[in-house]
Amino acid sequence: MKNISDIKNLKNILILRGEGSLGDAILSSCCYREYKKANPELKISVACYGSATAYLQNNKYIDVIYKIPARRVIRPNQRWIGLILLGLRLRIKNFDLIIDSSAKDFLNWRLFKLLAGRGREINASCLSGDFFKKPFHAQELEKEIAKLLIKHDIDSSYDLPVEPETEQKINSLLEEKGISEYILLNLFGSIEARSFNQETFDKITKQIITKNPNAQIVIPGMPAQIERVKTWAQIKNSFLFKTANVFELFELIKRSSLVITPDTAIIHIASGYKIKTIGFYNAYSAYNAPYNTQSKIVITDKNSVNNFKTQDFTLAYEQI
Repeated sequence: MKNISDIKNLKNILILRGEGSLGDAILSSCCYREYKKANPELKISVACYGSATAYLQNNKYIDVIYKIPARRVIRPNQRWIGLILLGLRLRIKNFDLIIDSSAKDFLNWRLFKLLAGRGREINASCLSGDFFKKPFHAQELEKEIAKLLIKHDIDSSYDLPVEPETEQKINSLLEEKGISEYILLNLFGSIEARSFNQETFDKITKQIITKNPNAQIVIPGMPAQIERVKTWAQIKNSFLFKTANVFELFELIKRSSLVITPDTAIIHIASGYKIKTIGFYNAYSAYNAPYNTQSKIVITDKNSVNNFKTQDFTLAYEQI
């Protein structure tokens, strides 16, 4: 798209979140706020799926959410009919512009965008070639695309939700259990290969207790996850928390003094709150790195986050 209008001249835009992950939704969260700040009358619609849907549904800057008919990754042969039907449904909304920061170039995805936006689209290809000459963070990509419309620099801090009822619930639970300053140890990733096993749990907690015998450790997870690990994820001063939704997890992270996790979404949440973090990566790059100076990285084997050098975690824990 050669001539990109100023955001102040637009009335109705559609933002596509083609990744579907919670981490992606957090990385792009500043955009909705900044678009509304630049044009309070702008109607913002978002098409998304997966964990992003639950995270964005209560965002005060988003007017309408459309659910993309896909469970995880949009593949070339996936959801043709559903995507075409949604594209036609969105087409009649007559959006002034659609915005897509994803790198997806599958034929079904391109057709969906063409139907929904009638060719009125901005994406990463609209950026200057100089931007791609050096490694960049996903947050920087979102920021640069937003600047095409807003025409000046923006506040790129993550926009993390606050639910007063959830906030009060977590406060009460922590107070009831006598938990104050604690380490949040997340055992779970989006897939099994990115989740900690009992051996890794033992390695990590041994280091924590050696350095601080009285450390309080909070272990969050969905009910099914907690049931799976409750027989071995128990040590002195540890607390298993069954979280009902992602917003309870946000509150637990926000109150922690340190987060240890193999999950990039939780790394990004902790970055938003400027919480010290030790993140385990089996595929690390500048693009998905913590957007947080108070973080350390442990590189693991690509096939399993449980295969890492114990001394690497020891060093990260001593330095954090």
